[in-house]
Amino acid sequence: MRLRNKIQQTLILVLFAGLGLASSCIGAATIHGQVSDEVTGEAVSETYVFFFDIENRRSWGSALTSATGYFQVNNIPAGSYKVEANTLNNGNYIPELYEETVCLYDRCDIFESGTTVVLNIGETRVIDFQLSPKGSVHGRITDQRTGLPLEGIQLEFEDPSITHDFITSWFSAFTDSNGEFSVDKVIPGNYFLTLDGTYSQSSGFGYPEMLYPNIYCAVSSCIPSEDAIPITVDSNEDTEFSVALKKGGTVRGKVLDARTGLPLMIDPYDIHPVELKTNPLSYFSQRAYLDENSEFQFAALVPDDYYIYVELEHHPTSFIPEWYLDTFEPDQATPISLNFYEEVDISMSLDTPGMISGRVIDENSQAGIAKARVIFYKMPDLTEKTTLQTDESGYFQVELLAGAYQVRTNVPTLDYTTELYVPEVWDDIYCTTFDCTKELEIGTPFVVQNSTVIDNIEIALNRTATISGHVTDQDTGIKIESVSVNARDINTSHYFSDSFTDGNFQITGLLPGTYEIWTDTSSGDYLDEFYDNFLIWERAGEFTPFVVDVDATYQLNFELVAAPFVHGRIIDEQTLEPLLRAEVRLYDLDNNFVGGAITDENGDYELHYLEGNYKLLFWHRGYVVERFNDVQCNTSKYPDKKNRCLELPNPDLVKLSFEAPFAADAQLTRGSRIHGVVTDEETGEPIPGIMHWLYDSEGVLQEGGYFETDATGAYSFN
Repeated sequence: MRLRNKIQQTLILVLFAGLGLASSCIGAATIHGQVSDEVTGEAVSETYVFFFDIENRRSWGSALTSATGYFQVNNIPAGSYKVEANTLNNGNYIPELYEETVCLYDRCDIFESGTTVVLNIGETRVIDFQLSPKGSVHGRITDQRTGLPLEGIQLEFEDPSITHDFITSWFSAFTDSNGEFSVDKVIPGNYFLTLDGTYSQSSGFGYPEMLYPNIYCAVSSCIPSEDAIPITVDSNEDTEFSVALKKGGTVRGKVLDARTGLPLMIDPYDIHPVELKTNPLSYFSQRAYLDENSEFQFAALVPDDYYIYVELEHHPTSFIPEWYLDTFEPDQATPISLNFYEEVDISMSLDTPGMISGRVIDENSQAGIAKARVIFYKMPDLTEKTTLQTDESGYFQVELLAGAYQVRTNVPTLDYTTELYVPEVWDDIYCTTFDCTKELEIGTPFVVQNSTVIDNIEIALNRTATISGHVTDQDTGIKIESVSVNARDINTSHYFSDSFTDGNFQITGLLPGTYEIWTDTSSGDYLDEFYDNFLIWERAGEFTPFVVDVDATYQLNFELVAAPFVHGRIIDEQTLEPLLRAEVRLYDLDNNFVGGAITDENGDYELHYLEGNYKLLFWHRGYVVERFNDVQCNTSKYPDKKNRCLELPNPDLVKLSFEAPFAADAQLTRGSRIHGVVTDEETGEPIPGIMHWLYDSEGVLQEGGYFETDATGAYSFN
């Protein structure tokens, strides 16, 4: 409003200056008129009359009425105008646009409402305004029970027809020491009234918000409803009403240290640690601070059931958050029922968690184990609650809420791939798996009480077991590299180690249990065996159990038998050049693929497998598939179980034996070449992108037997 007044004052100066300059204008228009009170007819002085240029959408100038309510403006250029009368200085009247367009809430929509005044050259126009006086309200607020006046009650009047987002109410007032209030210059309308004595210090606090005439509001602010009755303010009328308020209920309390029974020393960062809710599971709440005596108060409460919650987030002591009455779960909280004028005093004693401290040590050396993990699982559902790590000396400390816990301790390697010590569940129960799933079900519960200290807990761990040894050739004694030695227990925990260049291996991190141990030679040069020197293929999956204990080292050596093998060279039949990356595929007598090899740059291969009779096929892209002993298969299709070579009667077999290697060379025949060009029959132009497929006489698609013509229409099959 101040900004608008300054703008209007500036416009007046500009207008008057303009009038002086335009005094010589010929044919300019004139407007004069009278501004009076609509009710009494008396003149209204010191009222501004504003002129707005409609065509240029700007303010043109203004005039100020005299003591008799008269105004006159000369030298107005011909054009279209809106004219407004507004009592800016005293605001006793409702602004108005010519003619008789009332501007509510002191706001005139200049260019969208009101009657346009069209001025012609030399015209003199009379425009009068009859302004409507504003109304007023007054009354008295008292206590319903005592009848005494209430000072400091805030009254807030809000017109429900207001749609502007930035307007919440149009006027407000506070009661004086006699409980009385008075507001003048009120724009006529229907107003919802909210009375608030929540923070009225002089009234002793405690009067909740009320929506007139008798709707008390809970934690949230009052919102107009169907039961609310608006107060009507008429023009030039003084509206009087009185209200008797009910004092709300009060909850006062003190928060104590359960260990000492003394008030808590409050951390300044815990600004509002006490919450009050009408629903313990709701997000919405009122909050209160704790004073120097660790006391709090909630006042101005409407009748309802209330729940109190205290949480000291920044206190140097870790007090457990608590609901009234002595519970940590919201669904178990005890409500406090309140009515008007009722006062309830409560006391809440906060516990601290139980303090558990101890040390994890090596069972043999009694030295502390650094970076051991101690995990507490809350019973009965064994949800993981706290995981901590020991310091360099093996010590740990943790705070836990009261309850029974299962405790698991383990010491993983830095990459968490294995365990340095056997994981344990309290008390001294070895785990057979890293996560101790079974043992957590049978462990001894560790019971914790709030505000108690349990120290000097000692957890002694045993190191995991190790299996080491070497892998050699049974006949030559040569150390064998890259043989995987595997250990798997009944819980399917799998450990392994590859033998190094010196043939040695070492499997670490073994938990106590029963294992099967075997070798896995990926190259196939040797036959794999169980640790008791039985070949895997001879035992059909059976093995001799190997029992592993804690903190033990076992020596196991493997002497592997070289596998029988077939070897040879594959060359091009015409050029006699060796074929690189030709495939050699070994099948059993049921046509099951059992092993394969790929030729090197010299066309040589070596294929190891078990003793027995087998079918052998040779294949290379672009060549006819061939079976052992120079039998061509009339196909270039990649060999599989249904390959026609495998189905031929009386095949020549490869006999693998420990006595001597089997030699099988092959000369492969390059497949025939089919090529051509695809053209348009009429134009003779080549056609690119035409697909071709090549099948043999039995309808079998040949390997590489499809091709797409290039940009010249050419294609080729080999």
